[in-house]
Amino acid sequence: MIKVLKFGGTCLQNQESIDKVIEIIKKYADDKLLIVTSAMGRYPDPYATDTLKSLVSQVNSDEYSRLLSCGEIISSIILSNELKKQHLKAISVSSRQIELKTHKNKLVNVNQNRIKKYFETYDIIIVPGFQGIDNRGNLKILEKGDSDYTAAYLARRLNLDEVYIFSDVCGIYTG
Repeated sequence: MIKVLKFGGTCLQNQESIDKVIEIIKKYADDKLLIVTSAMGRYPDPYATDTLKSLVSQVNSDEYSRLLSCGEIISSIILSNELKKQHLKAISVSSRQIELKTHKNKLVNVNQNRIKKYFETYDIIIVPGFQGIDNRGNLKILEKGDSDYTAAYLARRLNLDEVYIFSDVCGIYTG
């Protein structure tokens, strides 16, 4: 069975937090896991999206998307590395590698066969949230907070009934 887990930025902000995330992940070790990550920490942490946003003012939209997506990418790679240290079969993949497609800042498609192919080799696939690729293969960011949306979208496309979202925010937001 596949489970989708999403970890918010403060869950990944330092080694102590990452160690707690690893313990949570180990509780789901009997399942295949598709994990979505947010950027690490919050402003003014160096890889938080708001911090990255504050660094530039004169860039085009493609440059802006590439910059703002860095935090989630870094989080996914660091988490993958930490899981491998624990001898877990994990890999971080990009939006391009699973063909996570966007149109007008919304997710519109994902190549489910690519995800299934990764699960033939790995037990844990880590996907950076908040981003996808357009029809030309350019990296595009989604709306603020859309790492949760990324997790829900992937679960829906894989016909899964549940998404587990881990965050420091109390309560559930609906919209």
